[in-house]
Amino acid sequence: MLPARFSPPAWFAAPARLEAWMVFFTYTLFFFSSFSIAGVEASVGMLYLLALGVVWHSRPQRSLPWWVWAPFLGLMGMGVVSVLANGGEGLWWAVKSEYRIFLPFALLIPLRVMDLRRLLAVMLVPALLMAVYGLIQFKWGVDWLRVEHKILPAVFLSVFRAQGNFTTSLTYAGVMLMAVPVFGMAALEERGRWRGWFAAGAVLAFLAVVASLSRSGWLGLGAALLVLALRLPRRWSIPLAGGSVALILGLGVVLWSGGLKPSGKGSPLTNRIEDAGQGDFRLVLWRGGWMSVKDNPWLGVGLKNDQAFIPYREAVTGKPYDPEDHPPLAAGVHNIYLQMWVYSGLAGLVIYLALWGGVLFWAGGGIRTTKGQPDLERGLLWGGAAALVGSMVMGFFENNFFDGEVQAMIMICMGLTIFSGLRVKQGQGTGRRRTVR
Repeated sequence: MLPARFSPPAWFAAPARLEAWMVFFTYTLFFFSSFSIAGVEASVGMLYLLALGVVWHSRPQRSLPWWVWAPFLGLMGMGVVSVLANGGEGLWWAVKSEYRIFLPFALLIPLRVMDLRRLLAVMLVPALLMAVYGLIQFKWGVDWLRVEHKILPAVFLSVFRAQGNFTTSLTYAGVMLMAVPVFGMAALEERGRWRGWFAAGAVLAFLAVVASLSRSGWLGLGAALLVLALRLPRRWSIPLAGGSVALILGLGVVLWSGGLKPSGKGSPLTNRIEDAGQGDFRLVLWRGGWMSVKDNPWLGVGLKNDQAFIPYREAVTGKPYDPEDHPPLAAGVHNIYLQMWVYSGLAGLVIYLALWGGVLFWAGGGIRTTKGQPDLERGLLWGGAAALVGSMVMGFFENNFFDGEVQAMIMICMGLTIFSGLRVKQGQGTGRRRTVR
């Protein structure tokens, strides 16, 4: 049985019915997470409405320290302040576009009565299919699931950048990147029939990130594996950690150096690495972003106020802005930390870092609590922390937090991490209990 502070009053039937529907939409959220933003949006919207009903009726006690949940409120509040400080135009759009930020706390309600293995299995099936689909795209460039595309643009040696059912390969890499440690750690902690399937999901998601030819995704993947190396036995952790550090440092140096020139004679992967820095538009965007920060250091230009970036884009490129230019304004500055500073000022950046730091610190506390036999919640703590670290590293080269599909997966990982920490700290991990009701 769950502790009393987790359970609605036994005499109140309405919250139980609402929670049953929340369970259903949690399944749909996890199912759609790897291929459909429309399915994700619908699921999140329904979870929010139902969560409000549960809270209204049962008023559950708070179980989380303030430093975990306060940055989520603070980041949204700072976004509103930044928009109002810059005239208030587009306030509704700015807030609406980031409404997923509270998803981790809505998930705490249904997760307490759900079978986590079954939930991960529901998430695994479409993720496996999308990973295989990405590998097919890498080889043949087909885009069967999107009406407006038929053949993807070819890159080195006539291969293609895998993008799954998403618009770009960066989104695909950002989502699949987080699936690798989540499924990998579930496989490591699992002792039942799903272990092999979770392992297959981790391996195929890994290959999908590689097939995306996203260098920032490769860096994030290396960082995630580096975190996982801390959990593995020494015979595995040392080579994995060493390889991850080499991958991160090597790619990082290449991305900034711009000294290599693609030879066209190697593999698609080596040619993609050699191509780094050759007229990379990120350098232009970063310079423009830094100019914006120097002009608006404290409150920024306003959340989602991309039009304010036009003068800085023109100043860096030395030519008038053309809406047909690549990348579009909505692409931002391709560095989520600089982008947050541009949008919401230094205060917004600090709150954003506190949000991630709070969740990771919470995960670390839960990991220190777990000892002994295999436990799925412990695996989700490790996998969730690794996924988030990988996404943070990828964020140095992408605006991944403002990418709807990637943001949804980030919030899912945060929700699993926060919930697993609650479970293990209350002694309810799957390795120490008989049933979940």
